[in-house]
Amino acid sequence: MGDFGDKKTVNNSKKEDNFKKVRHPDGGCVFCGQGFYGFFDEKNNKSYFYFTFSQDKHQGPPGHVHGGVIAIFIDEAMSFATGNFFPCFLGKIEILYKKPVPLGISLRIEGEVVRVEGRKVFTNGFIIHEKKSGEKDVLIQASGIYIRPKGSDGTVSLFVVED
Repeated sequence: MGDFGDKKTVNNSKKEDNFKKVRHPDGGCVFCGQGFYGFFDEKNNKSYFYFTFSQDKHQGPPGHVHGGVIAIFIDEAMSFATGNFFPCFLGKIEILYKKPVPLGISLRIEGEVVRVEGRKVFTNGFIIHEKKSGEKDVLIQASGIYIRPKGSDGTVSLFVVED
């Protein structure tokens, strides 16, 4: 599972207002080592990116994305949203597979922090198909709990910020 996509499928996101283009430092996660980046709104603790899943790298059931691959991508979106609380690590994830996720179309993948209780950072994540009509179809809905290590003061930078 080391190869998740090329720059055409990974980097097809447009920057929105209040969001910064970010990635993990070199040598970080498996995504960022392949040129992956996302967008982070540090004021509102939200993240997003767009991704097109391909048949040769991501297929599970014919024509659709493998459930394990979905879990990796939704974790990445929620992890990006925890940027103000880094370092923290995924402690629990729950995923509701509302609809099958199709291959070959650009999908929006979002993460957000919904609350913080001590060392626990609670998140939500979504995979959304934005249709040409403007309608947004939520395919995947997730929640996660990220844990900050004991003694962590939140001063470690999760991201390299790019223009």
